[in-house]
This record gives sequence, C-alpha cells and structure tokens, in this order.
Amino acid sequence: MVMVVCGSCELKMVCIKTGADISFQNGHHVYPSDRYECPKCKSVVNISNSSPLFDPNPEPPEEFDVWMS
Repeated sequence: MVMVVCGSCELKMVCIKTGADISFQNGHHVYPSDRYECPKCKSVVNISNSSPLFDPNPEPPEEFDVWMS
C-alpha cells in the first residue's frame, strides 16, 4: 500500500479516482494512474508506476487528466 502525503499540508492524501490518465505525444502514449487529493488544501496529483500504453485514437482529456507534450 502506498501513502501519498501533501507537500504543503503534510496530511495523507485520499485516492479520489483510479484509472486517471497521464498522456504524452498528443494522447498516443498513456500512463494509467490514480488521482489523489489533499483533504485540506484540495491539491490534486496523478501518480503512475506502470509502463505507457499506446492509444491509436486518443479521446479528449477528462478534467484533471494530465496531457504532456
């Protein structure tokens, strides 16, 4: 089990979504991730520890999905 701690508040962050995306190269390379939120300051982070998947037809990002160029 992983414990994610907010860098500002030093509180344990709560997992609010599994199956969030971190996308590279216009959405063609996708890292599956989990989204965590701080209960105090509401900071949000996506954390992944897997290899990317190839998506030949990427969809537009959902709110808080991470798209990197």
